[in-house]
Amino acid sequence: YIRCFTERVPVFFLGIFLGYASKKNIKISKKFIFLNIALTIIGILIMTYIKWDVFNYNNKYLVYLLWTMPFLFLVAFIFERLQSFVSFKWLIFIGSISLEVYLIHERMLFVFTEGFSKIGLQFDNYQIVTNTIVIFFTILAAWIYQKMINIINKKIIHLD
Repeated sequence: YIRCFTERVPVFFLGIFLGYASKKNIKISKKFIFLNIALTIIGILIMTYIKWDVFNYNNKYLVYLLWTMPFLFLVAFIFERLQSFVSFKWLIFIGSISLEVYLIHERMLFVFTEGFSKIGLQFDNYQIVTNTIVIFFTILAAWIYQKMINIINKKIIHLD
């Protein structure tokens, strides 16, 4: 758990930084773009060095850190170009429960995959159906969890 935690925390703080920068409408400098290109190249070199065997590499998630920021900027660029054509209200909803999803998604995946395995239920070889079910119930549970926390917070605030 410690290794998994230390590998995911930088991505979490990266998301906080990017959210802050987006909210404050901070412009991206050319140096920052160059840094992203350099991180991508370093990531490619590291993956080449370990011969694309990322899944057997002990610190496999650390390699993904190098790809995360450039990928997020690419996605942001695409969404910015599409925002006049497509509504992203569903992304706003997902963003509003993202912390709750982050907190419970791994447990939900474990519960469903273990549960399906114990009863001998397998939908397909690639687990597309299983993952779709897990995503649906994770979002539902995260929404319920957020509502419960909001109710508790309101009661605590009104105690004063």
